[in-house]
Amino acid sequence: ELLWGSCLAALVRIPRLLRLMLQSLRVTSTCQEELPVVAQILRLLLQQVQLRQHMVANAALVQQVIQDITV
Repeated sequence: ELLWGSCLAALVRIPRLLRLMLQSLRVTSTCQEELPVVAQILRLLLQQVQLRQHMVANAALVQQVIQDITV
């Protein structure tokens, strides 16, 4: 829980870090076994109120990751 809190704090304070993380979640290079983990990370990020504005700013990346997971 402490580690997750620290990660969230960094993502909230440094919007570019969130963008880089979303870019690294691109599923095109991810193997099928990792898809549930990527989906879980994305779900947890989308639940965070503090990240909402940053997630909206990166909507295209978020949509691409979701599309990659669901295809």
